[in-house]
Amino acid sequence: MIRFSDEPRLNEAEFGLISLNQTGNIIDINRSLTQWLGYDKEELIHQHFEELLNLGNRFFYHSILYPKLLTTGHVNEMYMSLETITKQTLDCIINAKKFVHDDKIFIDFYIVPVEKRTLYVKEIQGINKKLETALSEKDRLHQALMKKQEELIDLNAQLKALAERDPLTHLYNRRVFVDYLDHYQELYETNHNDFSLAIIDIDHFKNVNDDYGHQVGDHALVSLAEAMTEFFPEPYMSARYGGEEFVVLLPGVTKEEAILLCDLFREKVKQEEWIEIPITISIGIATQSGHDTVDSILVRADYALYASKRNGRNQVTHALDLTDLYSN
Repeated sequence: MIRFSDEPRLNEAEFGLISLNQTGNIIDINRSLTQWLGYDKEELIHQHFEELLNLGNRFFYHSILYPKLLTTGHVNEMYMSLETITKQTLDCIINAKKFVHDDKIFIDFYIVPVEKRTLYVKEIQGINKKLETALSEKDRLHQALMKKQEELIDLNAQLKALAERDPLTHLYNRRVFVDYLDHYQELYETNHNDFSLAIIDIDHFKNVNDDYGHQVGDHALVSLAEAMTEFFPEPYMSARYGGEEFVVLLPGVTKEEAILLCDLFREKVKQEEWIEIPITISIGIATQSGHDTVDSILVRADYALYASKRNGRNQVTHALDLTDLYSN
C-alpha cells in the first residue's frame, strides 16, 4: 500500500491527506496537513483521528461521518473542523473513501481548508463587482477571473483524480470500472453492442510479497498496469479491481477476438524483461451472452479466471469454453 510520504506529489499537494485503519488510528498523513495543523508527523502516527477533533466534531464523526463511510464506502463535500496543535480551529471540506487492502479496511481522507476554497469565490465575486463599476479595468480583471477559475478547476480535477484513480497504479479504480460496465451493459440492452470482459490475476503474487517484500510486489503491480495501459488503449478500459486483480473492458470485441487479444497480452507479460522478478498472469474472459446482467458477466469471468488458475496458471480461459454449470 503506497504511503503519501513516499510520493512527493501527494506529500506536498495543496490538499491534506490522512489515512486511518479500521479502528480510526492514523497510519499516514501528508506534509501539507501536518504543517497546517502544526504537528510533526511522528506526533500523529498511531493516534486516534478524534484527537484532532473537538467534542462537537467527535460526535459528528462517530454518529454521521464514520457510519456513512462504512455503509456507502465514501463521503463527499462534508464540512468538519480540525484542531491545530494550538487548539485553533481549521474549517475544512472533507472527502473520504473506504477501501480494503489485504482483507483490512482503511479510510483515506482528502481535506481542503475552507479558507482556500472560499478565497477563490470571494476573489471572483470581487472581480465581478469591479467589472460592473470600472469598465476601464475590464480586460485586466477578466484575466484575473480566468486565472482563479483555472486554479479552482485544477483543484477539483485533482480531487476527482484521487476519487477515480487507484493511488498506486494510477489505473481507474473499481468504482469507476463498475460505472463503465453499467454503461456498456445499457448499450447492449438498447443497441446490442457486443462487449467482452477480462479479469487478470498475477500468478503466485502472495509469494512475490512474501519472498521479495511488498516494495517489489508494488513495483510489479505498477509495471503490469503500465503494460496494460499500453496494450489496451482506448476505447478499451483498464482498471485495478483489487489486490493483484485487474480488469479490462473490451467494447465491440467478440469471444474469439477477446481470446486472441488476451492471449497475446499474456504472452507479452511472460516474455517481458521485468526489473526484479519475472511474472506470469492468468486471465478469465466472459463475453456478453445476450442474457447477462452486470453481476452475471462478472461471475462468469471470475469463474473462467479460477479455471485458468486451477489448470496450471499462465493461461487464458473463456467462460463459454467451460462445460461447468457456473460458466453459463
